[in-house]
Amino acid sequence: MSLLNKHRISIFTILLIVLLSTCRKKADPPAENLGFFSLGEAKDYLLFKPGTWWVYKNSYTNELDTMILTSCAMDTVHAESKIRFFDYEAMGFGILSKRDNAYYSSPGSSMNADASTFSATWSWECQRIGGYHLMHTTTPSTTGSGFFYPFDKSKRGNGVYETTFDDRKDSLIVGGKTYYDIVSFSVYFDGAYPYPNIYIYDFSNSMYYWAKGFGLIKIELQSIDANKMPIAMNWELIESHIFK
Repeated sequence: MSLLNKHRISIFTILLIVLLSTCRKKADPPAENLGFFSLGEAKDYLLFKPGTWWVYKNSYTNELDTMILTSCAMDTVHAESKIRFFDYEAMGFGILSKRDNAYYSSPGSSMNADASTFSATWSWECQRIGGYHLMHTTTPSTTGSGFFYPFDKSKRGNGVYETTFDDRKDSLIVGGKTYYDIVSFSVYFDGAYPYPNIYIYDFSNSMYYWAKGFGLIKIELQSIDANKMPIAMNWELIESHIFK
């Protein structure tokens, strides 16, 4: 083999190596470790021990509704994808109404580690299952009455019910008692509202008030009655027994 041919083979080999190296797929960057996300002060509004109960009075019908916390659990969840991984606190709860045997389930949402844009947010959407006073619907369950954290007016809860963080208040008087550190949420088309023993239209507009250390203390409802006239009523906390 001539010296010229040897040089041609060497040049060809070098060009082939360069071509293969440039065509080789670049390695994915390592997944980003975002650390740990705590529920923070949301736990002061939602996390209670089973057996906790609340008694509410309806301002329009004067009926009482005792709500018993049947389950409440919090755990640390690991989420991982090719682009990020992290741990976060998650919780869910269930409440039974002694008035009409409705069950309120709120399992909470999960965080998506693979989302194109990520922010640590939690939401709880309440599903109302059964109950004697479920007017104007034949569906076995309805959904609404959200709560989400962090408390940010630019964010919304899950679903189509347009849960919106409304405001923070230093205090609120409900049932003659002053509660402190109040957060409120408005819910458009609320299907999980505790229905009274009179006819009202489903999926009305509600405002939920939560107090730190006590949970839900008041619900305001704007709806339509059987005569298609506007009707307003509140459920207000009048007694509670909290297990922390």
